Amino acid sequence: DRLYSRNHLWLQPTDDGGFRVGFTAYSVKLLNDVYFLDWSIDAGTAVREKQPVGEIESSKGLSTLYAPCEGRIIEFNQK
Repeated sequence: DRLYSRNHLWLQPTDDGGFRVGFTAYSVKLLNDVYFLDWSIDAGTAVREKQPVGEIESSKGLSTLYAPCEGRIIEFNQK
């Protein structure tokens, strides 16, 4: 029920024609403890594939987050 990107994210189609995006089990295992996600774009922003969209800090270090595909960021899960 999901599509997978090369940067270890999954995309799950939603009923409204969009996608829900999350981290694969493999990426969660690599990251270990996540301290924070910092988004460098706002909800409603159009993005292109591989565009930097934020950073994630974990016990393994700081990594840049990239858009898995072209589209528009509708909202962020604050949890």
